Amino acid sequence: MIFKQSSMDRWGSTNNVNAPVGARRASPRLQKGLLTRQQVAGGRKPQAGGLRLSLALLLLLVLSTGLLGSCAQPPAAPTAMPDPTAPRLTPARGPATPTPLPPTATAAPSPRPSLTPTPTRTPTPTPRPSRTPTAAPSPTPTEAPLPESVFVDVVSYGQERMLTCEAATIRVLLHDVGVIVPEDEVQDCFPITANPEEGFRGPDVDASMSLDNYGAHAPAVARVIQQLLDRHDRPYRAVWQTFAGREPALHELRRQLAAGRPVIVWMTWQARNGEVPAMRDMVIPLSVTLELPDPLDGGGMEEDLVIYSEYTVTLVFGEHVEVVYGLDGSAFHVVDPYGFRKREGRMVNVYPDGFYYRWPGPPPGWQYFDYAMVYIVPLDD
Repeated sequence: MIFKQSSMDRWGSTNNVNAPVGARRASPRLQKGLLTRQQVAGGRKPQAGGLRLSLALLLLLVLSTGLLGSCAQPPAAPTAMPDPTAPRLTPARGPATPTPLPPTATAAPSPRPSLTPTPTRTPTPTPRPSRTPTAAPSPTPTEAPLPESVFVDVVSYGQERMLTCEAATIRVLLHDVGVIVPEDEVQDCFPITANPEEGFRGPDVDASMSLDNYGAHAPAVARVIQQLLDRHDRPYRAVWQTFAGREPALHELRRQLAAGRPVIVWMTWQARNGEVPAMRDMVIPLSVTLELPDPLDGGGMEEDLVIYSEYTVTLVFGEHVEVVYGLDGSAFHVVDPYGFRKREGRMVNVYPDGFYYRWPGPPPGWQYFDYAMVYIVPLDD
């Protein structure tokens, strides 16, 4: 910067009213002090030009300080001073390595709202619903172990005719639920049919046993029991079952006895000693008629739809029934209604009330009837 001599001469006098404020404040004492220090430092008396240059710099410093003080901006943060206790770094001999300067504190910028990253959702596989919604299975209560020895009190009835063993055992079960009926009433409930699953096979109940004068199987016996229960207005229902194996049949038999219910089972005396009785398979035709709407009444077929099928029924020679009233381990305790014995060439009913008998195992021939059984349970069971 170049200052003209005239300007400095005009401002050099402190009595000049047109001089700037900083120039008027520079008293002769201050000027004398400056001159004295400069003289000592330089060893010689400074020239007038150096004094004017010093005054000009002082003026600029005062003016700049006033301008900065009048600004409304916030003061800058002070520069951080290095820690005097920190160890000094002595440069090693060799290639010069730049020493990093301590960071200079700057004015803190206005806080900006930080962008919080949205957490990425991890896809969770959702199980597809099944096509057929089903209720959650309820836990099956553990069944109490069945007793090895169990007995039921029963009244024994013997059959009155040669082939009426089914009617006699039905009377035993009905008596257990309070229904007392004569044998003729029970036998009359059976329809006479060739199919022992539907009714009684054989027209002559006084004939000797054969595959033609035969008897009735479990479904037909259960229907007769239900008919008599309904006739006498008893709140029970008849149940018949067959099984594919011996063990499940024994388990169900023991379970019913433990509930206090006598059970009718099928057997044949012809299989007593491990013998195989004579058997015959019958093919029973089956037809199902579906009643369809008349086409004149709104569409449909002119005739009902009839579906034909068939199933097989096995006839077992010597078919017979007994009432199981007790189990003792593997032994069966039964009431057998057949009391006829041959006396002097003719059949005599020597046990009109039947008789009690113990089999060491299941009655012989039970397996030939698919372990069939019939019993009575309450309606709400």
